[in-house]
Amino acid sequence: MTGQFIGFANQQSREVKKQGIKQDYAEAFKWFNMAATQGNSSAQYNLGICYQYGRGTQKDETEAFSWYTKAANDGHVSSQLKLGDMYLSGEGTGKDETEALNWYKKAADQNNARAQYELGVMYFNGQGTAKNTDTAKAWWKKAAEQDYSQDNVVVEYQEILTYRRNSICRDCNGTGRCHDCGGSGKSARLTKIKCPSCDGTGFPKYLKGKYKTSKNRKDPRYYCTTCYGKGIVDGHEKCWTCNGTGRCRRCNGTGRLY
Repeated sequence: MTGQFIGFANQQSREVKKQGIKQDYAEAFKWFNMAATQGNSSAQYNLGICYQYGRGTQKDETEAFSWYTKAANDGHVSSQLKLGDMYLSGEGTGKDETEALNWYKKAADQNNARAQYELGVMYFNGQGTAKNTDTAKAWWKKAAEQDYSQDNVVVEYQEILTYRRNSICRDCNGTGRCHDCGGSGKSARLTKIKCPSCDGTGFPKYLKGKYKTSKNRKDPRYYCTTCYGKGIVDGHEKCWTCNGTGRCRRCNGTGRLY
């Protein structure tokens, strides 16, 4: 019987696309609800979608989390992925990176490519577990083997990791034949420097003295938009193109890069 409910809802969706008729989320919600209450995990997942995004019913992230949990415990891989997302963001439940890792792992073990990617990110950043770049790369490789749409991001992560470890300039691969590393072949590391836009004051240069108060430093209407009122930015003390003279376009005449 539950198959008829879920089949009807899915058939409605196909007819909407085929005939171009107006979608009826409320009707879809009704049939998903009937099937979900009888234990159909696909319907439970779709009901969670309805509650999470307010389709055919009032938006309720907590209720969405509840339905995703029921489906996930039944082995529904998309629901397991959703639980990972919700535990990681704290949406519909308390934020818990360990639980997020746990549910991503369940989905990843079922060969879900995005779960494998997310699991790699968590191992890379040490979220919910000890930091382990080798494990991260192993999961990214699994995602890449499935042509996951963010494979370029996975490759980028692996390249950055390699280049940072060896302090090699990525543009010339350590040969020194480029401007970005100033011919050194080494990657330049970012440091905290005085904001070139406001000279470290935290206020735009055009702002008159009477407005430069500690109170206004926290007011978005007054602070420097480059450093957000902090007076410091992540950058390089010396522009390697002009060697700090400011006679180039790369640093906009400041002699520093940020």
